Amino acid sequence: MARLRVYREPVAWMDRLRAYTVLINGVPSGTVKQGEGLEWNLPPGDHRIQMQLDWATSPELIVSGDATLHCRANANPFLALLYITIWRNEYIRLERVGS
Repeated sequence: MARLRVYREPVAWMDRLRAYTVLINGVPSGTVKQGEGLEWNLPPGDHRIQMQLDWATSPELIVSGDATLHCRANANPFLALLYITIWRNEYIRLERVGS
């Protein structure tokens, strides 16, 4: 079994009151609010991880084995309109941390 951890950083005013949905292999698997985290035990192999808020998403990450991911809003107040339209697949930043 592989352990996946997703933590949402409490750094932005954007989406402060909203939860992001965690998609594992395209399936909604939980939600995280700012400062919260979730863990899953996944079967061995590659897994596609993505965050979603309404129609906006993060880029997809492929993980295999144990992984810790951090997410946060990628948008800022000045570019928010672009991030919810043209760059909607970059709205949430999702990064692997550690090794």
